[in-house]
Amino acid sequence: MTILDALYLLVGIMFAATAIINLRDSSNPKRWKSAGFWGINAIIFIFGSYLPALGNGLLVIVMVLLAGLGGLGHSKQPEASVEQREVRASRFGNRLFIPALLIPLNSCAE
Repeated sequence: MTILDALYLLVGIMFAATAIINLRDSSNPKRWKSAGFWGINAIIFIFGSYLPALGNGLLVIVMVLLAGLGGLGHSKQPEASVEQREVRASRFGNRLFIPALLIPLNSCAE
């Protein structure tokens, strides 16, 4: 497994978690379609290299239809306050930028 494969797997897991979070959010009236969108995205990132091109293309078309026809919704739960977000961000510090910095480093390594 190359570094890029590992990165795709990591991003796919993140999208799968997003799908699960959307599915469990009862305040989102479009949770099933939102979860489907993120779940399909996860499938493409995790299993895309094992699927035929036609399969990946069909999955992308389903994603476009879900998003384009208004299938994505958002939670009605209140957002965290600015103070809460600053406390959470200070806990991680500059480590928040590690995933974004790995992308150009991977490009240089190949």
